Amino acid sequence: MKNICFIFGVLVTLLSEVGYSQYDLDSTTKTKEIDTSILHGVLDNGLTYYIKPLNNVSGEVKMNFIVKTGSFKEKPHQNNFAHHIEHLAFRETTNFPEGLKSNERLLLSLGMNARNVSGKTGGKATVYDFEIPQSSTRSILVGLKWFRDIATELNLSKNNINRERGVLLQEYLAMSASREELATEEILNGKLFPCMHKDNQNFIVHNKTFPYKDLQKFHRKWYRPDLMAISIVGNIENPKELESLIKKNFSAIQRRTKVLKEENCTELYFNSDHKFSIVKREVNSIKKSFGKPINLNLYFRDQTTLKKRNSLSGYKSLLEAHFITKILNTRFREEAKVYNHNARRFSIHTMETKTSNSGKPESALKVIIRTRMHEEVAALEKTISIIQQLKEYGISKRELEKTRKQFLKDFSLTQTSNTDYWLAEIKKHFVYHDILPKNKNACTRDIIANFSKEEINNSVQRLFSNEPEDIGIILPSDYSSLLENEKKVRSIIREVFKSPVNQFKIPRAPTKLLNEKEVQALEPRKIASTFEKSSNIKEYVLENGLKIVLNPLKGNSSSGKISLHAFTPFGAACFPKNDYFSAIYAPSIIKNTGIGQFSKFDLERYFQKFNSIQTGIYPYISFKEAGIKGKVTKEEFEDFLQIIFLYFSQPQINELAFKDWKHQSLSNSYNSLNPVNDLIDAINTLTKDSTQPPYSSDRIKGIKKVNLNRAFEIYRALFNSAENFTFIVTGHFDKKDILPLLQKYLGNLPNHKKLECSNQRHSETLTQGPVFKKGNISDLYTNINSYFGLEFVKPRAKKDTWKEEVKVKVLGMILNDLLFKFRSDEGLSLYHYGAGGNYNRPLGRYEIMFRFNCVPEELPKIRNLTKELISNIKLGKIDQNIFSNAINKLLAQYSRINQEKLSNKLDNLYKHYRYGERINGSKDWEEYLNSLKREDITNTAIKYLKEDHSYELILHPEELAE
Repeated sequence: MKNICFIFGVLVTLLSEVGYSQYDLDSTTKTKEIDTSILHGVLDNGLTYYIKPLNNVSGEVKMNFIVKTGSFKEKPHQNNFAHHIEHLAFRETTNFPEGLKSNERLLLSLGMNARNVSGKTGGKATVYDFEIPQSSTRSILVGLKWFRDIATELNLSKNNINRERGVLLQEYLAMSASREELATEEILNGKLFPCMHKDNQNFIVHNKTFPYKDLQKFHRKWYRPDLMAISIVGNIENPKELESLIKKNFSAIQRRTKVLKEENCTELYFNSDHKFSIVKREVNSIKKSFGKPINLNLYFRDQTTLKKRNSLSGYKSLLEAHFITKILNTRFREEAKVYNHNARRFSIHTMETKTSNSGKPESALKVIIRTRMHEEVAALEKTISIIQQLKEYGISKRELEKTRKQFLKDFSLTQTSNTDYWLAEIKKHFVYHDILPKNKNACTRDIIANFSKEEINNSVQRLFSNEPEDIGIILPSDYSSLLENEKKVRSIIREVFKSPVNQFKIPRAPTKLLNEKEVQALEPRKIASTFEKSSNIKEYVLENGLKIVLNPLKGNSSSGKISLHAFTPFGAACFPKNDYFSAIYAPSIIKNTGIGQFSKFDLERYFQKFNSIQTGIYPYISFKEAGIKGKVTKEEFEDFLQIIFLYFSQPQINELAFKDWKHQSLSNSYNSLNPVNDLIDAINTLTKDSTQPPYSSDRIKGIKKVNLNRAFEIYRALFNSAENFTFIVTGHFDKKDILPLLQKYLGNLPNHKKLECSNQRHSETLTQGPVFKKGNISDLYTNINSYFGLEFVKPRAKKDTWKEEVKVKVLGMILNDLLFKFRSDEGLSLYHYGAGGNYNRPLGRYEIMFRFNCVPEELPKIRNLTKELISNIKLGKIDQNIFSNAINKLLAQYSRINQEKLSNKLDNLYKHYRYGERINGSKDWEEYLNSLKREDITNTAIKYLKEDHSYELILHPEELAE
């Protein structure tokens, strides 16, 4: 079969058995000729539009408004201006005086909510999103009016600009531990590349003091029609009618005649001398001791691909570069498959548009090395030697085919029916001038399918023909390194490139986890008893006491997935309190070590031959439960069961692997250091909730307490008691096909000792409210914010049914929607805040919570407004639109389509067998939700939002704490 691709009016027929030498790959025709299925045009004022009808998206239409300006257009004194303007699009505008995102009544009437209206600022473009679940002319017109307001009708008054400063500060502060790291990377980019002026180290002062008129000037300069595009994709019945609407609403925008004077950043970069730069930053003790605080960035300039970007040849060249980075990253990962490795390596081409490295610089193959202190020289040498291996010997046939298979997954045949695919392609066409020919996805697949070893190896030689032209290094501020000397660094690189290297070889993966003799030794165990729960749910108890629940779904059993969730009602609570962290982290220690005769690295290689198993098998231990989860295809189900068998019967213990786990866990914990997570941990402590391990600073303390021997003993105690386990299996299968396999592998799971557990060993009684507590922010990072949490906790009554949880959820959603008024109506500087309601099953209690991070001076007002909000809800002051919005969200969540999803099927079965809950059909949810009235939620608020159920916590920076 052949695919036909029109590239710039030239018919290119790509056959799987031929190469590309016969085609005009170097056509220099520009990108104005695009896929004819897209209605595309440019208004007289320069504004571009794209309309792409899709007939199989169930009524969905997605609209983008693209402005070709972003952080790359900012001068040093304009830091964050593009982002600031993006925020103002959600404030009041001419057509939406209360702000479109705040107009719940309007959005609800369109079948939308606030989450369907969003924006994102990048380096080269700012994109505004308007997503319509069920299209109508009215909803599209609302989206166009909003886009029209963004183009010329934003409120850029002094007051409006100043009001948003606090919100942007909150967004910036929320990054916490990663903030300094990101700021340092931006400084390094500014030293290495032209037009990169961002300096977030001084963000707080700049954000507070920049003259508002500077932002107005930035907007006037860049928000002009010739830099704007509208893209509309989805269920569009009449594209021409939509085109007329665009012309009617946007043609009146005045054309800008003044030619923009811009620096040619690309030309400046490729004509510049090779760069070398060092930036130093403060690094805390956790990052120094357990992380990889040294960053080495190597840039191999790629002018060839950029010059040909808008031709088929350039596109093919870029695909080859991406192909090479995939091969290189595979080799980097393979080299790191040793315990306590000294570095993480990653490569990417900066013309890739979906990453934070995009456009930094315009076109280069970037190699990133993150390494530990005192090991940076060895890490650099090893990285260059891996690149040299690729240059010297090229890729193997095995690598070619394996990478080809992986790469083709990025361009699946079905993605062209997806709205997001077309929005992304249209954005690349408008912003980056990428090609967008007819059948582009099919053409891309053909190009990849025809890659030869020779082509890829030639591209390797081209991309790595020289040493890296540009080098940027980030070091801890109090650390000295040999690599601070440019001559030394370049000398090391040259010497390694000259040195002989061996050919790269990927170790062979295990072919089997259990050999034939071991498999034959596992006799299928008898079924001790059976029970038919319903026509499609059957229960079995095996000889070892293990319970199996089978729920085959209707449909073609020869395809589809099988989901499994096994659990025991015993967990960390069965063991002494000081073993808590050893218990909950035991499964991740085992995963980092291995099972049977195989290390985790053997298993990683083994999993690569599977399509579904490699997505993950998850053993876990929580406060009151332990178990294992996974989802596989029918074809891989027996292999899946063998892995489960080994996790239960043959977990490994290894001191070296444990040290590696601890080191990596502490390093990863650094990335989750965040005062918002500290607030969650502190609230959980205040309300005696041990069901979730800590997320932030307390996580670091917990990891340090883990004892390997106790972790292994606890894991064995829980997973060696087969009679305590229930295995739920659902999906597309025939019972006769999988039951014998379950008898064989699950029937032989160990049942060495009956686990005695009261599940009350370290349960703590919750003090009756009201409880109020103040604390300090962690000293692991600097912070100027305050954090406020309020939670209402009430135990579940015996008479409560599933309907009670629904009402609590509706109440939580209403509270969350009402909190937006704190920002829109009260002018508070809020960015990360929210409310919600849920049922905590392990603890058998309902929880309604509020979370805020805020500037300290606004905290008293936030507390008062929250109390006022609670009082009003209890008085029945619930807006009908907000109530309806909450109901509609849950109707969508419990819709038949969602309830038919395999994950939800499994979850409902789990809740039934674990907690005795009723298995509802979508009709049950729908009927009950539609029966609810506002008075029901008022009564729910009165019932739960009581002082004696309240737990309040405030975290301040240390200097503000009383």
